[in-house]
Amino acid sequence: MISQKRKLLLSRINKIGAFISTTQADEMIERYHNQQPGGVGSFLYDATLFQQLLSVHGCEGIRVINAIHDDVHTLVFVAVDSLNRNISDNAPIVGHGTALSYAPLQIMQELPVTGVDKWHGTVISKMAGSEMIEAYQALVPGSIKSSLYGRELFAALLSIEGCTTLRVCNGIDDEGDHKTVLIPLDAKYNAIRKCQIGAAFIDDPIGDNSITCPPWCPTTDFMIL
Repeated sequence: MISQKRKLLLSRINKIGAFISTTQADEMIERYHNQQPGGVGSFLYDATLFQQLLSVHGCEGIRVINAIHDDVHTLVFVAVDSLNRNISDNAPIVGHGTALSYAPLQIMQELPVTGVDKWHGTVISKMAGSEMIEAYQALVPGSIKSSLYGRELFAALLSIEGCTTLRVCNGIDDEGDHKTVLIPLDAKYNAIRKCQIGAAFIDDPIGDNSITCPPWCPTTDFMIL
């Protein structure tokens, strides 16, 4: 029987996720680096790719899925409907972000990303996404497969004036779960600091508070998009 908590959470997929403090983000990012010192620190994705996912009919959230491409850890993004199902038929699937090495949060916020080109992520095929996801799950069985965010958090980040790119950082929360931290960047790859979202003024718009699979897995087979 599905718990009342699960029923409530999954009945409001669009509201999953929230802004977190710089302290929380820094601890998560550093914890990941300490456990995976050779791992990819973060990835860059063009903001328009997430706009495409949010524009998918029935999209209530975005699932960030761990994957492997060319023997390197990467991420795949799919739209999710109100029943926690991946929307992958005739809908865009995003992958191939620009991989960056680890940097402490303070450095990310104070210094722009340098030495990268303008190509950050692309729409990939369902087959390519499935193969990369399957490769990760075969390599790291029993690990966290994905993080799920509601559309409201992504929409809020993308609505920030000047946001052109999202930096998606690997992190590990205080319960030991692999999560991602979302940081909006401007056209010069500077982290956006003080901003206004709706009527609220935020000093450091950093997103997380996603839910992970397991235990909050899709209602359909996860490995096959």
